[in-house]
Amino acid sequence: KNRKMSAWKIALISIALGLVLFGIGVAISMAGGEWGFGANYVNIEEKQEIDLSTAHSLDIGCTYADIDIVSSQNGPCEIKYSRNIPETLAGKLKLEVADEKGSVRIKENVLPGAGFLPGGGVKLEISIPMSFKGKFSCSSASGHILFNTDANSPGVNEYETAKISSVSGEVSIAKIKAKDIEIDNASGKITLDGMASVNLFVSNASGGIVISGTNSEEVFIKSVSGSIEATSSSFRHAKMESTSGGIALRSVSEMQDETKSGRNGFMKLNTASGSVNVEYYSKSAELNIKTVSGGVQLTLPADSQNNIKFDSVSGKINSEFDIDNKGRVVRINTVSGSAELIKAK
Repeated sequence: KNRKMSAWKIALISIALGLVLFGIGVAISMAGGEWGFGANYVNIEEKQEIDLSTAHSLDIGCTYADIDIVSSQNGPCEIKYSRNIPETLAGKLKLEVADEKGSVRIKENVLPGAGFLPGGGVKLEISIPMSFKGKFSCSSASGHILFNTDANSPGVNEYETAKISSVSGEVSIAKIKAKDIEIDNASGKITLDGMASVNLFVSNASGGIVISGTNSEEVFIKSVSGSIEATSSSFRHAKMESTSGGIALRSVSEMQDETKSGRNGFMKLNTASGSVNVEYYSKSAELNIKTVSGGVQLTLPADSQNNIKFDSVSGKINSEFDIDNKGRVVRINTVSGSAELIKAK
């Protein structure tokens, strides 16, 4: 009986091993013949134009393609869709360009059977005239999104709203002005330069966020596992949160109350395991800084009046300002981090 059981076990193991080897063989065959080693690659390029003079919205969406966008002074929206892919998959990627009563859509369609495609072989290049001022949105699943990163870009693109999102690619955006700007990424770095908005929302799950030359009234920036950096920017009401990265603000000032809301400016910074290093050139906006295990270095105008409130379990404070002075509230809470307050030179 034991011998029969052993024979059955051997048979089952043999069958399982055979199936595994068969699957590996199929995978190698696909890799070698269809989209990997030994495949015949072809270069395909499509060019199209579409008039945006009557458009009220522009939506761009891709699955595989890297998206490169530049501004143009005038004329139509110019589109170039390039693919360097295996010949057997040449018909699996299509670009749809449509205008439905002023709602323009530029979308990469992936037909059944495309499967996995090697990265970097598909690119969508778009030139958007600065005369278009409607709602703008752009999304990518596995490619980067670059907007106005060329130093020769003619100027700022003004939109009603701007929404840009990526799943696993870098996002680098420059020179956009809109009432609402929303940037979201899952696993790539976000870089913003020269942005202007009433509301700015930036979120990243596993990459850093770098902002420069940006002016926004209402700001919310969140990073789960990356750092947050802002330089030469002005915000009126700002909240920034990082779970496992630091927060660094350099030459950041308080934006004027252009909406005449009457609300005082404020800056709220929160990080769990990173340090906070801030140069904040405002004399009136309140500051609220919280860290768990990171230290705080805060540089403020030398002649500012600050009511400093420091609370920590094991950290210490070293301040060039009087601690209990009358003035705007500067609140610092840490668990084990110390704080240093410095007068700007």
